[in-house]
Amino acid sequence: MVLKNIKVFDWSESFNLFGDSTNYRLTFTDSTGLLNNDTSLSMFTDTVLVNNSFPIDYLGIYNKMNSLGIDTVEFMWQVEVFDSINTLSSINGPFHLTISPLVPPLVPFSLELPEDDELISISVGNILDPFVITWSESFNFLGDSAFYSLLFTDSLGYVNNESETSLFTDAELFDNQISFTNLNLYRKMDSLSLTSASIDWQVNIHDSLNMLSSDNGPFNFTIEREIINLEVPILSFELESQLMSHESNLLINATYIYDDTMNVTTDYSIDGGSTWTNEFSVDTLVNLLSIDYNWDLLEEFGWGYFDQIMIRAYATVDSISSDTAIINGVTVANIVGDYIYSPETEIGIQANDIAELISVFYQEGNNISSYDIGPSSGNAPELILQPDGKIDFEDLATFTQMWYWSASNLTAINSSRFADGNINENNHFSIHSLIEKIENDQQIIPFSIDYSDDIQVMGLDIVLKYDPQQLSIEAISKGDAWNSDANSALVFDKHISTEGTYFVSAWSQNETPLSLNGNLLNLNLSPKNSFTDINQIEIFIEPYYTKNSRGEISQYVLDIDFSDLLPKEIFLSSNYPNPFNPTTNIDFGLNELGHVRIMIYDILGREVKTLINSIQDPGYKSIQWNATNDEGKPISAGMYIYMIQAGEFRKVKKMVLLK
Repeated sequence: MVLKNIKVFDWSESFNLFGDSTNYRLTFTDSTGLLNNDTSLSMFTDTVLVNNSFPIDYLGIYNKMNSLGIDTVEFMWQVEVFDSINTLSSINGPFHLTISPLVPPLVPFSLELPEDDELISISVGNILDPFVITWSESFNFLGDSAFYSLLFTDSLGYVNNESETSLFTDAELFDNQISFTNLNLYRKMDSLSLTSASIDWQVNIHDSLNMLSSDNGPFNFTIEREIINLEVPILSFELESQLMSHESNLLINATYIYDDTMNVTTDYSIDGGSTWTNEFSVDTLVNLLSIDYNWDLLEEFGWGYFDQIMIRAYATVDSISSDTAIINGVTVANIVGDYIYSPETEIGIQANDIAELISVFYQEGNNISSYDIGPSSGNAPELILQPDGKIDFEDLATFTQMWYWSASNLTAINSSRFADGNINENNHFSIHSLIEKIENDQQIIPFSIDYSDDIQVMGLDIVLKYDPQQLSIEAISKGDAWNSDANSALVFDKHISTEGTYFVSAWSQNETPLSLNGNLLNLNLSPKNSFTDINQIEIFIEPYYTKNSRGEISQYVLDIDFSDLLPKEIFLSSNYPNPFNPTTNIDFGLNELGHVRIMIYDILGREVKTLINSIQDPGYKSIQWNATNDEGKPISAGMYIYMIQAGEFRKVKKMVLLK
């Protein structure tokens, strides 16, 4: 153990339950007679105590052991509590203890920073910072003076080389740390044309007779440098996000090692860099400047949506200028009605923005000024607001206009929120056709999407996605579930067919949770390619339990199989009526796209009429014949044969024409 300060024997407290006074008896036993021996060199002596601890000076123990010429003492110790009648020993004693003084009398210590195998990078951001090497404290516990020796080694001769460019030189120190500057190290590495160097380091402590090395060294660190032009100011520039609303922070760091009179300028352009508007300019009296600038975007740009903004920053000292840092493609989205716009995923009007509007509807006064957006004029999104001090249907009209603009123009932003939705294995959605079969070249098929989980929410955002190259949704509307007695909601929906996206935002109007159970959506679908292809619709749903508490986004995948509405095989039905005069109907079915011929022949096999000779979609079909030939002339009564040919399939049936 380290002989330093004091050794404390302690134990948990005990007492007499009836209030009788108690004391502790600390006893020591050994087999060598070094304890309780009535001499001044007795290591420990039994003691009666009032408190539940007993301190002993380490140095005193060491001196006694040194006088006795021993290097180890082993003994048992126990504690008992007693009152005027009773005695009770500790429940876990006696304990065994071994004491051995350090040889040599130097306290062990450890290397600390930089950690072993640490990579030290010198860059623009830290070039003026110190580089500190530290280790834990050590000393001679007998009081002899001591000092440290810090030693460096490498394999390439960049340390201890007795030149001005030596990266590090061995040193003798009384403190347990040493500090260098990154700038000085950078300059030395630059003069040596070094981009990185691997260095080993160790520390020893010395007194007049002894030496002790760190117990975990030597350590290694690698120091590398970024290539920096030190002759001009160095500037870095960051934005919190490239998508901003209402306000944002600009983070600027500027460094110039030769002068402390920098000027830092930031400006922006909304026309691709043709003209620039200054946002701020700062004169400094420091070599290293860090600016965290809060930018009021609503004051600067007003209401509207501004994309492809360029923001730049640069630093100058007299005629010397830094490189200009430019951030392109910045978007400022100050959307009227977007009451909740932070964090970035909240940008765009969502269900909880509906909640904000509903919560203050019909209210008046100054306390609703941040909600007061009506009446308004102009075209979205750059509306001109004329607040009237009350929240009513004029505010709702403005909000409605902006919701539809947001859904139509912020599809990338809105869709990105749902990109990482968790696929829900328990698919509560189902899709089914509202017809039993596809007839007579029917191209648009009605479907219903139902929801079977009675979820209870205050609001929700729904996004439906599909591939517009594979599937066409000719019409989409809200189903009966939205009109049930259980639901009284303010609902907005928007279908963007070119994007293959349908948005719904809804919030309860009466503080009663919404129930989605039942028919949620109705769709008229048409495949772009083949009725035999299986298409998919993805549904993302984000529930809100309060306007500030939302659930995880769940993703559901629905397969649309039009083939369920198609014949399983090609068929040709008997005509009806039969016999007939003058018209009859012929039903047939196709299970896939292909070339189809339906011909009429007389009983001698002569061709009378070509009813169909073209590419046909799959489905259940019917064609009528009016008893004329290919020239459109009526034919005589008698028996006729009709035939269908589709690929390798051929079928023949008979019919009778009466006159």
